[in-house]
Amino acid sequence: EFNANFVITNFIEMNKLWVRLQHQGPLREREQRTKERKELQILIGSQLVRLSQIVDDNLVIYRDNILPVILEQVVQCRDVVSQEYLLDIVCQVFPDEFHLSTLDSLLESTLHMHPDVSINKNVLTLIDRLNGYIDRKEQEQETAQVDSDLFKVFWNYLKTLNEERPDLSLQQFVPLIESIMALSLRWYPDNLSNLNALYGFTAQKCKDYGKAIPQSAEYLFVNLLILQNFEYVKRSAALFYNIISQCESFRELLSLQNVPLQKSIINTILDTLLSTSTENGDVLVIDSKTNLENLLSVMEPLIRFRVTATTRRPSNSALGLS
Repeated sequence: EFNANFVITNFIEMNKLWVRLQHQGPLREREQRTKERKELQILIGSQLVRLSQIVDDNLVIYRDNILPVILEQVVQCRDVVSQEYLLDIVCQVFPDEFHLSTLDSLLESTLHMHPDVSINKNVLTLIDRLNGYIDRKEQEQETAQVDSDLFKVFWNYLKTLNEERPDLSLQQFVPLIESIMALSLRWYPDNLSNLNALYGFTAQKCKDYGKAIPQSAEYLFVNLLILQNFEYVKRSAALFYNIISQCESFRELLSLQNVPLQKSIINTILDTLLSTSTENGDVLVIDSKTNLENLLSVMEPLIRFRVTATTRRPSNSALGLS
């Protein structure tokens, strides 16, 4: 504890100096200050690495004595570069088991950071660590230890963030939703109600936006709807079939996109449905009338007739129908 307190004191003083250097001195000395800040940044990172070595596997000391001091310093410094860097280092150098036990504190700290801090960047780093943790445990044929429902923790955080940071744009919010969805699919692959909640949350964000989604943001929704960037998830016919049949909010979010984008997404899903089989090797079977209706409702933009004032609806005979 003595060694830890000594390093923490050094860390705090170094960070205060690091922040002051950014705002002090004449303009002509900016290059020199930038060099000094870079050197201090390395030293500050090394202090946190040293703390992780001192603490080793003692969760109690980390949780009660070290993390609260670090997070207090992170929040109080009010410097964008410092806050992003420090939280990233904390996520990187301390053990995954520590993060699982202090997840609420880590996420809570992001709610009090400078408005210009890229919150989703830090949260994505944390989620990557947690997904990597369960992957490593599986490779080692060990059971991952979970103290609480991870999805519930992130879901509550997402709702709180939505209430406290209404200024966050779709470009900032949707990647965060995507990362939480990836975490849910990795840790709870059979619980599609989590995905349904996230798709519903995203659909509401689109409605709250109140206007057409800008073209520059369309890719965000494509990523969510076709699971584009989900590194730990195998995109299969069975997965898409289950999502379409069980996640009403998926169909709602899809319907909120413009028609050309809907068609592109549907074609991608159809390609997956037609080219892959379920994990046990059987051909995918639509097992109920309700699921068939859900599947067809998603495909509607591909088969819908769009009648205009100058276009007469073809007769049944012209369509070859009796």
